[in-house]
Parts: sequence; structure tokens; C-alpha cells
Amino acid sequence: MLADGGALVIEGWFVADPSRFDRGQRLEARDLSAGWMHLDASRHDPTTQRISGQQIVITEAGITLYPSHLRYTHPAELDLMAQLAGLAPAGRWGGWAGEAFTADSRAYIACHTKPASRP
Repeated sequence: MLADGGALVIEGWFVADPSRFDRGQRLEARDLSAGWMHLDASRHDPTTQRISGQQIVITEAGITLYPSHLRYTHPAELDLMAQLAGLAPAGRWGGWAGEAFTADSRAYIACHTKPASRP
């Protein structure tokens, strides 16, 4: 619960980019070297805004899988959720250094405040 005048700060680690997926899927070689391979395999469902994936590490010792499942939100959705919770937008930036949030931003910081109650 926020006190009157309190702030909620949200760090969005990434801004969703559906264009990264071809027919709802993506396979990427992250790192390749002698005796080591790191792959990223993922599927995207735009109707539910969910991404399911596996980080796959292949070494001479074997294969290790790191599953991930997430549901993302767009910055405008966060604004609406904050508004519905009675918060007011206080700013959005492209990073912790205060850079501008633009269409090219890969991450963001959003701040919403709780207005003071009236007596």
C-alpha cells in the first residue's frame, strides 16, 4: 500500500518486439565455441502476450535446459493498470540514466504516484 504522495517505480526489462518471431517462433545461437553451444528457442503467442522458451546449453558433458515462461505487458497497459488502481503517471524513461523513452527503447522505467487524499 502506498502512502499519499508515494511512488511506484516499475523497471521493464524489455519492450516486447513481436517482429523478432517468424510464424510465432524463434531459434537463435547465442554463443558458440569449442565444446560449448548456447541456443535460445522460443514461441510467441500474441493473443495471450506469452512467450515460452528454453535456453539450451550443450557441452561435452551433456545438455542442460533452462525453461522460461512469461507474460509481458506493454508500457501503455501498465499505465492503464496504474490508473485503475488510482495512481497518476509521473514519468517514463528509457533507462535509469533518465534517457528519453522512444520507439527504439529496449527497456523502460515507469513511475506512478498516489495522489494525496482529500480531507
